[in-house]
Amino acid sequence: MRLSSDEITSRVRLNQARTKRIKEVLGIDATSYDVLGLLARETERATVGEIRKRLGISKFKASQAVHALELRGYASSWSPLEDHRAVLTATSRYGREMLDHSRARIESTADADTDWWDAFRSAVSESDAGSVCEARVLILMRENGDLAVREIVTRLDLPQSTASVALRALVARGLVSCRRGTDGRNRFYFVTDVGMQCADKILDRVDKRTG
Repeated sequence: MRLSSDEITSRVRLNQARTKRIKEVLGIDATSYDVLGLLARETERATVGEIRKRLGISKFKASQAVHALELRGYASSWSPLEDHRAVLTATSRYGREMLDHSRARIESTADADTDWWDAFRSAVSESDAGSVCEARVLILMRENGDLAVREIVTRLDLPQSTASVALRALVARGLVSCRRGTDGRNRFYFVTDVGMQCADKILDRVDKRTG
């Protein structure tokens, strides 16, 4: 079932609460937390390339996450004697203990639907929308037609600067267009046909992946 823009915003807020709780409890970001969970499930160590593929993140983000886990003592990395070019990473005993101790508090606090959130981010990454923020703006305008920046800011709970940057990017890619109001001062944004197709594809992909 397709979610409305308001329902997507509610899930974004849940994910933000979860991310904040991860930072408070473990001192790491959400990506590092996901990498820690992945490593804890593995019986053997993993390379950054394997982590990247399994979590569907960039090599840069995977490397950053591993570094963050090492700084906290949650994981360690080394090169095996048989292949000095490879770098393997595994959780430390301390990392597994901290994960086991904190997981229930983190997940129950935000109660985030992480499967849906992962599907949404993945669908956005495969689309012409450049970011989750841009996709949310696109979907909002798909449902509501012409909107001023202040309306987008209010409905999506975004800083005005963030909304403005997203709109400029969407306009540059031809997904959104702009017209001036009758007073000649206010600007109103609306989805183009290409933008409408982009929004529909994102929502369709999320539906297929979440059943």
